[in-house]
Amino acid sequence: MKGLADISFGSYAQAADDLVGQDRSDAWLANPAFHPLRAHPGLPSGEELITKSRLGRVVYVGRTWAAQLLLAGTRLRKPPVRTAQPRVSTSGEDISSVIFVSHRLPGSGGGDSEDIYFGSIPKSFDSVVLCIDHRRFSTRLLNRREVSATRMTLPPSLGWREEVRNLVLIAATLRKLIRQVRSEHRLEYRRVLHLALLRSADMLANLRIARYVELTAQEMSPGVVVLTFEGHAWERLVIRSSKRVSGNLPVLAYAHAGVFPDQHSIFRRMLGGPDPDGFLLPGVTSVDLLKKRRPTAFIEVLGSPRRISQEGFALGARQTCLVLPEGLASEVRLLVSMSLELARQHPEIDFVTRLHPTVAHERWFRDLLASSECPTNVLISKSPIDADIAKARWCLYRGSTAAVMAIAAGVIPLYFRQTGEPVIDPLHSLWNTSQDPGHVVASVGEVSAALASNRENYEATEVAKWYFAEEDPAAITRIVARLRSH
Repeated sequence: MKGLADISFGSYAQAADDLVGQDRSDAWLANPAFHPLRAHPGLPSGEELITKSRLGRVVYVGRTWAAQLLLAGTRLRKPPVRTAQPRVSTSGEDISSVIFVSHRLPGSGGGDSEDIYFGSIPKSFDSVVLCIDHRRFSTRLLNRREVSATRMTLPPSLGWREEVRNLVLIAATLRKLIRQVRSEHRLEYRRVLHLALLRSADMLANLRIARYVELTAQEMSPGVVVLTFEGHAWERLVIRSSKRVSGNLPVLAYAHAGVFPDQHSIFRRMLGGPDPDGFLLPGVTSVDLLKKRRPTAFIEVLGSPRRISQEGFALGARQTCLVLPEGLASEVRLLVSMSLELARQHPEIDFVTRLHPTVAHERWFRDLLASSECPTNVLISKSPIDADIAKARWCLYRGSTAAVMAIAAGVIPLYFRQTGEPVIDPLHSLWNTSQDPGHVVASVGEVSAALASNRENYEATEVAKWYFAEEDPAAITRIVARLRSH
């Protein structure tokens, strides 16, 4: 009998599209279950949550709600705003003032340091960068008033009145969803409901983010809002809340990680208006794919701070393999377990894992490295990424775009794909021209053989060089001009 965990990504995405249009309220749109990103073997439509034991699911829901309620109870009633107001043209044609919506990750710089996603681009405008805080709970509270002239970490609370109001709205929308799903008797809808309840605490955070962006836009009257974009619920809410400030305010989506062939969240068109006015891309590799799926979209290449100069880079003289998992616990476990087995087979090679900041402090990983079973040639990186790349000969990866930076510099790619999985390789364009792109491995044995052959992949290197372009702040001006003349 087919169970909840057996629902395909396509069926789930269609059910989510059906349900998200049933209500136009912010609280309804805030539910992450309505916004599947893309087919991904590591986390397809909440697979990791769905397959937890009943106790595991209860613990997860309790822990996430406890964290959000503690944040909601902090004594902050309004967002920090700058004392110096940006220049705003009364004609509405000036875009010198820009709101960028970005992220504060564990270990990332604060204050006026260069943004991890937008780099130095905000410095070309009279701008403010609003950063969503992804750091640990205790750190967030200690630094909750962190603010500079150009960069702000969003506070953890809207104040108790709005937080209570949002809790009531969330409860009402969940009750409505339960009634609707029960009346439909469709397994795909049940899957959406199941994940909606598991991820319900995130609704509070999503409403909070959108409200702060709206308040800041009211204060600044910006010429344009630019946000990182993968298709999450909070992104759609930010688009809607920005449009509430002014229906003519351009909102641009920066697909900072590029575009993947099965990225439902970017290709979908949503009823009710929460679609971006245009797309900014990190490089030319994603342009043709997005144009094919959204031919009428306004598109410009903004570039990325993740582009590194290939000058002076050479393949590492040391025998080092970079292990580059995505920011998902399941992906980290998969690639780290592989590197442990490979390290025992190849003691002459160092396997250096570079973790995404959101999982860098997971206790299980620290315990693993400290255990007596861990080979001495399995290491965790504490260096900047360009230093890791300069030492590396190979990189073992799956969906991480950090691998693109390494491959562009000449590091030999080893993309691990298990049988029957969708392709999540950032270098997906290689698959369009060849049945065997030459960098795919399907087992530990194949990885071992690839390490031994030491065969370079010049085609992958050339493709990777185009994935991230140099930063081009003028792309924002160009796309806004095109929108206004349309």
